[in-house]
Amino acid sequence: MTATVTLLPGTRVIPVEHWQLVDKESGRQVYPGEDFLTFRGELVTLKGGQPPHKVGSSGRVYVEDETGFESSFFPSVIDLMWVEVDNGD
Repeated sequence: MTATVTLLPGTRVIPVEHWQLVDKESGRQVYPGEDFLTFRGELVTLKGGQPPHKVGSSGRVYVEDETGFESSFFPSVIDLMWVEVDNGD
């Protein structure tokens, strides 16, 4: 069974079968539709992401800025990180 989270129409899916996207400081799981500030102080909305595909990768997050421009960042740009979770498989 594959679990996914999709909260907003038109967003990309964040697979969560073995990964969660979390706030680096608090460890709180984050979801598409939440707003974050980049390290440059720009407000962006999380649209989705792709967890790491190999050891040493940080994965990616997909965001939209206030003008509607979509970008792909490393999660650390908005103080997030992918963590592997044990689903008991």
